[in-house]
Amino acid sequence: MGDMFEERLEAALGDRRALADLAARAEQQSKRWGCRKLVVAAAWADAHSEVDHLEGGVLVERLIKIGPVGTPPVAEFAPEGLIGPYGTSTASARSWMSDALTVRHRLPRLWERVQAGEIHAWQARKIANLTAHLSIAIVGMVDEQTAGWVTQLPWQTFLKNLDATMLEVDETSYREREKIIAAKREVRATQSEDGLRTLIARGEAGDVAMLLALDFPPFDGHLT
Repeated sequence: MGDMFEERLEAALGDRRALADLAARAEQQSKRWGCRKLVVAAAWADAHSEVDHLEGGVLVERLIKIGPVGTPPVAEFAPEGLIGPYGTSTASARSWMSDALTVRHRLPRLWERVQAGEIHAWQARKIANLTAHLSIAIVGMVDEQTAGWVTQLPWQTFLKNLDATMLEVDETSYREREKIIAAKREVRATQSEDGLRTLIARGEAGDVAMLLALDFPPFDGHLT
């Protein structure tokens, strides 16, 4: 496969149209292989859906929940088997499995698109995480209304559409989630022995990025 790509690339050099076609093929393959990783992660979870001793005990592997409501339990040490194949950590392997199960069991229309390799795995995983707090009934409604738009809209526009849909179908859960997110935001200042002050900010990644991009005047130690 690598040799074929090199041959196609060499043949396309200097030809903008051919290079654009090659780029489109690479993008499609990126989607397809990312989605296959999710499908394999779900299959891996299925292969570890039973343990030898359901009653548990000391040093005995248990079945545990790694995803939100509606996802099946898996053997607690199952993620370790994906560390090598995925070249990742236990936490990351667990996340792949959790996200795969979340999409498959809670977002069936989105899962169909994953199986078809029509979207990026990171898009499906992001949607899975953003909707993880919703009930089965509500997340099904959100899935029905938004799955078809993942590739039809610019990503940031889609996220706004997803957010608006969650507000529309379940305002109560939406407001509760807003309160939780707001509670996680924090800005405070500390003073060291040498008189210097440190500004500590905690929040969503986007909020922190915007904060870092600001051009602050000299800080006098007082927050207003």
